[in-house]
Amino acid sequence: MVDVGSSPGGITVSPGALIATNRSASGSAGAQITGTVPGLTNTSGCAASDTLVQLPVQGSVDFTSTGAYTYTPSSATYSGPDAFTWHGQAPSSCPAADSPTDPVGNVAAVSLTITPLLAGLADTTLDESSSTQENFKLTGTAPFRLSLASSNPTVLPVSAVTISSACGTTESDRNCTLNLSSGSTPGASDLTVTATDAFGDAATETMAVTVTAPPMGSGSSGGGGGGVSPLELMILTGLLGLEEWTQRRVRGSRS
Repeated sequence: MVDVGSSPGGITVSPGALIATNRSASGSAGAQITGTVPGLTNTSGCAASDTLVQLPVQGSVDFTSTGAYTYTPSSATYSGPDAFTWHGQAPSSCPAADSPTDPVGNVAAVSLTITPLLAGLADTTLDESSSTQENFKLTGTAPFRLSLASSNPTVLPVSAVTISSACGTTESDRNCTLNLSSGSTPGASDLTVTATDAFGDAATETMAVTVTAPPMGSGSSGGGGGGVSPLELMILTGLLGLEEWTQRRVRGSRS
């Protein structure tokens, strides 16, 4: 017996309770998620068991005897939230401190986040003022919101990059095409594509883009001989001037 005075307050009694706490985990669309539920604490030291109370909506969960779980998604293309609840309970034979025949358990939740995927972009090299296409695929819950960022807009301006209009707008439009055009400045730039799914979760992928300058004398004019460099043009102009001057001297000596 404990003497607490005439007006006791703020007193909590814990009859050897098992305490299970909430937890969260994440994984990519279409992939399994593994984890462990938090260790149960109690004053008895008895081993506790885990029992599912509420199943996840977008997949299934299996528990092991050691408290680990495996979440298996039912859809390979879903991204977004999911959750399950579980009950931590000691066996009836466990002598809890103040409740020897009925140890107390509680329910906790595991919140899951399934993140989208963006895959398929590869590093590329192209000439000045040229264009190319890259294909990529989205996995997740549509509609997606897409954005672009260039680390060097002088070499690769964002305005010169477009994505196929139907990309990620519906569940069936997951195969996308990236169209990019280089400017007239050689160099390197990283292009980052970000796809945000219907729940606000994002996937990103970055590709390195290298723009190369044409070699000297390799202009596009002429019929197979290539263009003329400034140095070559200066030499040719000098030779033509010399030839004209020589012809004038010859005509002058004959007259």
